[in-house]
Amino acid sequence: MRQRTLAEIRSVLVKRRHALLDVEARTSRTLADQQGRDRAAELEESAQVDTSTRTLTTLSEGQAREVKAIDVALSRMETGGYGVCVDCGENIPPERLHALPFATRCANCAVLAEREGIGVTVVPGPAESPLG
Repeated sequence: MRQRTLAEIRSVLVKRRHALLDVEARTSRTLADQQGRDRAAELEESAQVDTSTRTLTTLSEGQAREVKAIDVALSRMETGGYGVCVDCGENIPPERLHALPFATRCANCAVLAEREGIGVTVVPGPAESPLG
């Protein structure tokens, strides 16, 4: 993979990571502010608050998974394993990496893993890689 392409993908990953963390922080602050202002109303509408809290928790879990996947991708860039499938060891096509920058598997292995219920692998890549 060309260094310019790798740098572009790294930039996308870093921006997405910052955006996720920023949204999560703002959401937490907004919820805390709202709960402080509306303590009396919150007691009357506890069902709505419980629903909001569950929704925010679910979003936070999804955001946390995405941040973790981004961190793994950035780590693999540092170690030279980025762009190499963790299952078959083949290069992941740049088109796939542009579409899903934190992909750890080629499309074929991703389909097989999904069928087997394996999910996303979050392991650092090999120390050496044919990227370059």
